[in-house]
Parts: sequence; structure tokens; C-alpha cells
Amino acid sequence: MTEDIRDSAGRRVRLDKNDSVVSAAPTLVKNGKVAIDADAEGIVDAEYPHFGYAWANVRQPRTMAGIDRRGRLILATVDGRLKGGSEGFTIHEAAAFMKSLGAVQAINLDGGGSTAMAVEGTLINQPSDAAGERSVGDTIQVLPADH
Repeated sequence: MTEDIRDSAGRRVRLDKNDSVVSAAPTLVKNGKVAIDADAEGIVDAEYPHFGYAWANVRQPRTMAGIDRRGRLILATVDGRLKGGSEGFTIHEAAAFMKSLGAVQAINLDGGGSTAMAVEGTLINQPSDAAGERSVGDTIQVLPADH
């Protein structure tokens, strides 16, 4: 069995041992402007308006990543579904937020009940699942260069 990774034009993307792949979408900010095309990225489907509608257009917990003009990484998490607390963001609100933080490129990562952020091993947000932090199969980690 072989697997290929292709760009939006269908060209094969070659990966080496230093590359990692993360499933994330949609793009939120591109070249400093809010640029969401969830339909083209397969997140929502215009022919089936109910598919993904609540995910994109209803406030949800979100995790986002971006890069500012100086090339610095921006990671942000917003809680949601909290009674008397944060309602979360729609995809458009997430894009506006990342732009307000200075992101010139940004993407939506995971969201919902798996939205969690830890700093130095300590959970710093309030996950929306009633049971607390959810077990997930993958994470993004920022580690010191000497790690």
C-alpha cells in the first residue's frame, strides 16, 4: 500500500524525515486577510447546507495556529459551550481573532471537546466535555530546540 500527499493542484508533495502532517482546515487568514473557503477545502458542502453548518457557523471551542509578519508562531485556544462562560467562536470569528493577534497566515486546527492547551504540562483552558480533558490521538507540541 502506498499513500501520496497532493497539493490543491494535484501535484505530489514529497516529504522527508523532518516533515510532519496535521489534518487542519479551513484556512482562516491568508496574506494578512481573512480568507475562508470552507467549501473548497471540503469542510462544508454548498450542495448539502446542513453538512458542517453547525461546525462552521455556530460558536464552538476552537484551536487555531498562525504565523505573524516576523515569522513567529501564534497558537490560540478559545473555550466554548461553557454555561456562564465562553461560547466559543464561529469560523469567521476565529479568523477575525487570529488576524487581530497579528497573524498573516492562520488555519483552524481541531475544535469542540478536544480543544485543550497545556503550557509546561499544565492545562490552561477549560475543555467543554463534562468529563474534562478528552483523550486524543495526536497533538501539536512546541518543544525547546535542545529537547
